[in-house]
Amino acid sequence: MSAIFDGRRDGLAEALHAAALSDDALLERVQAVGPRGVYLARSFLTGRIPTELQVADDHAQLLDDPERWWQATVHAGRRLSRARGALPVRAASGLVVDVTDTASSPYTTGIQRVARELVRAWSEVEPLELVVWRRLTGELLRADEGEAERAGGSSAGGPRVQLVPVGARLILPEIAVDRDRAQRLASIARFGADASLAVGFDCIPITTAETTGPGMPGAFARYLSGLARFDVVAAISRAAATEFAGWARMLPSAGLRAPRVIDVELPITPLQSLPETEGAVRAALGIGERPVVLVVGSHEPRKNHLTVLAAFENAWRSGHDFAAVLVGGNSWKAEEFTAFATRLREAGRPLVLASNVPDERVAALYRLARASVFCSLNEGFGLPVAESLAVGTPVVTADFGSQRDIGEGRGAVLVDPRSMSAIEDAVVALLTDDAFHARLVAETRGLEPGSWERYASAIRSGLGA
Repeated sequence: MSAIFDGRRDGLAEALHAAALSDDALLERVQAVGPRGVYLARSFLTGRIPTELQVADDHAQLLDDPERWWQATVHAGRRLSRARGALPVRAASGLVVDVTDTASSPYTTGIQRVARELVRAWSEVEPLELVVWRRLTGELLRADEGEAERAGGSSAGGPRVQLVPVGARLILPEIAVDRDRAQRLASIARFGADASLAVGFDCIPITTAETTGPGMPGAFARYLSGLARFDVVAAISRAAATEFAGWARMLPSAGLRAPRVIDVELPITPLQSLPETEGAVRAALGIGERPVVLVVGSHEPRKNHLTVLAAFENAWRSGHDFAAVLVGGNSWKAEEFTAFATRLREAGRPLVLASNVPDERVAALYRLARASVFCSLNEGFGLPVAESLAVGTPVVTADFGSQRDIGEGRGAVLVDPRSMSAIEDAVVALLTDDAFHARLVAETRGLEPGSWERYASAIRSGLGA
């Protein structure tokens, strides 16, 4: 058997690795441990993490005919070992961080930025086991060097091996909407982890399902079913904590122990900008010397960019001269937004659409903007609100939820995001009323600076680390 035990001592895990005991002795130990023994045996012998349903089914077979179950499991392991080219199986008993999505993409969504900052901060204080799932196989793999670098932990990658969490501390800093991944994470949280924590971003696909993409509400429900086995959900804002707490209160009625929901708010920190002048940024975007109103975020319906564009158009028609810069990629159902933006540009409006913009350039735009606008219909946090205020740029944002929590009294104009006229009035006031603008800039100085290091430490504290 090609396997190495690493970390905390576990009698059964060591016995499965050592191959020094007879099959009868190993089977006896598995029987003594029960469902967790089934999880360990199937994981180590086959290299696949079983789902809870598979563990329950295997345990029933073990009770019914132990010898037959053992021989079938050993045979499956040998067959899969040949198929996978004898990739080593290794136990993981330290801090295990699932970065499957973040490790596969060079781009930065809000969720991926949080995951990368957490990995970067954690990797500076303790060894990490960054892991990724091989889709539909149940194989949990150590992140290779490229994946680790994309996930923010350049020093945390290593040779490709299959991993079995044993007494691990499991953290999920992203969402897992893939059915297979969610089910196997639930199994690890129940059988392979001493402690488990998921960062809770929001419950938008449940609370405002109409604003999400096709299939997302169902996929998110599967993610929540996996999350139900975790010990802790660390919500990124007070609003997100309210949503997750509501979900958690429903679980006991289904006979499930609810995770503990804690509020660990994301830090308000400025993005690091490029050493380039304001003139260089303006020249690159072709916006001349006009005042800039900045909008950051993808163009999905929930971000409400159609209403924001309508407010800008009304302000332009009223004679106000400013450049609107929208930074973000297209998303599902963006066709109407794209068509409207195209008409505005063809009419000569100073509207710039930019995608795949590096964080450093976005930071420069926040600093040169007269104001920013982020009027989402629902947000777990609202990073663009925090990022704008962190550099002293007033923001027009929604008057409820996390956007209000971040912005109220800190340099934000709070409006009804569904009211085009309210957004227009706020933008025009920030463009034309210098005293009003200066008062909001002064309010931003009351922000308490945060840091990703302190946030990462608070997350680990929530895990009991």
